[in-house]
Amino acid sequence: MNNPSDIQSPVLYWLNQRARHVQSAGNWDWVLQDPVVGRFAAVLFVLGRGGAVSLSERTRHELAQVYWGNKARWLVMENQLKKVLSAFRRQGLSVIPLKGAAFLGALYRDIGLRSMSDVDLLVQPENFVSAVNILRQLGFRPCPKDDYENFTWLENLPKAYWPKELSFDDQHGLVIELHQHLINAWFLPAFPLNMDALWERSLLSNTDPTLKTSGENLWDRRLSPYDTLAYLCLHLALHGLQFPQTCLDIDLSLRRLPQGWDWERFLERAGQWQIRSAAYHALSFCRDFMATPLPDGILERLDPGWLARLRVSLLLSSGSILADRPSLGKRYPTLVKLALMDRLPLIFLTLLKLAFPDKAWRAHNPSGRSLLSHWLHVLHVVKRGD
Repeated sequence: MNNPSDIQSPVLYWLNQRARHVQSAGNWDWVLQDPVVGRFAAVLFVLGRGGAVSLSERTRHELAQVYWGNKARWLVMENQLKKVLSAFRRQGLSVIPLKGAAFLGALYRDIGLRSMSDVDLLVQPENFVSAVNILRQLGFRPCPKDDYENFTWLENLPKAYWPKELSFDDQHGLVIELHQHLINAWFLPAFPLNMDALWERSLLSNTDPTLKTSGENLWDRRLSPYDTLAYLCLHLALHGLQFPQTCLDIDLSLRRLPQGWDWERFLERAGQWQIRSAAYHALSFCRDFMATPLPDGILERLDPGWLARLRVSLLLSSGSILADRPSLGKRYPTLVKLALMDRLPLIFLTLLKLAFPDKAWRAHNPSGRSLLSHWLHVLHVVKRGD
C-alpha cells in the first residue's frame, strides 16, 4: 500500500476493540475466522508487514494468502471487466461503479486490501435491457440460474415492473450485479430516490487520477461525492448495519473528503432521500467502531428522533455487533432495515406494499406469482437473515 497510515488507524482501532472481547493479548490468529473483523485480514497482513502489529509466521502466511488472493482475483476480474465496459461504450451506454469497484483506486490504493465477490454497475433505467442483452452476448449467465433463464419477457415488460438489479456471472468467475436503481423494490416506498437527478449530478471521471486501477482508468462516470456518502449509508442500512466492509468504506471516505466538501449539501441529500436515521446510525456506528472523525454537531442535526433511535436500539447496537452478542436485530436484519426508516408511516406503507404487491408485478416475478408464494418467499428471506 502506498501509505499504510491511511488505513491503519481505523482498522487497528476496530481490531483492538474486538481483541478485548475475544480476550486475545497480541495473538492475531483468530482474525481470519472472526465474524466481526475477519474481513480485515488482508489489511492486518499489510499492518504486520509494516511493523504496526506483530504476527506469527503461520498467521503471516495465512494472511498473505488472503492479501495476494485479493490481488489475483481483482486482476482476473478487471481483465474481464474491461471487455464488458468496452462493449457498453461501443453501444453508448454510461456506467457508474458502485461500492468496491469504485473504491479500489480512490480509497484503498492497493487492490489487495479489499475483497470483492462481485462488481456492482449502475446503468440508466432506459439502458437496462440493452445492458442485459450485452452481458448475455458476452457469455454471461443469470445467477441464480433458475430465476431468469429467458429474458425475452423483459423487453415487453413495463419499466415500472423491471427488477431493480440482476446478477450475472461468466466462466472466469466475474460476477456482475447490474443495477438500474440503488435499492430493491421491497424498500422503494421508504426511500424516494430520484435516479434522473442522481445521473445529472454524476461526474465525468476520465481525468481523475484517484480512480485509476492498475494504471488504467476504467470508469467514465462516478457518483457525486454527496451521493456516494449517502448511498454508502443507505447501503449499510439495507444490510442491517452489519456489513463491516461498508463501514470501512464510509470511514475512509470521511477521512478523505474532497476539497470544498459542504456538510449542508449532504444533510440536504439525506433529507431528500429520507435517510436521516440510516445516515445517523451508519455514521454513529462507524464512529464507535473506528473512531471515525465527524464534525461537531453533525449527528445532532441528523438525529431522527427518540422513537427512531429506540426502534433500532431494541434490535441492535454497535456494542452488540462489536461483542458478537446475539440480538433480535442480528438474527433478523430485515427488522433493522425497517426500523431504520425515518418515520412510522413509511414503515407501515412499506410493509403494506410488501405484503400486497402490485398484481402486475407479481405476474412477472418468479417468486411471487401468487400471494401465497410471495409470502413464502418473503418469509424465507427473513428467516435466512438477509
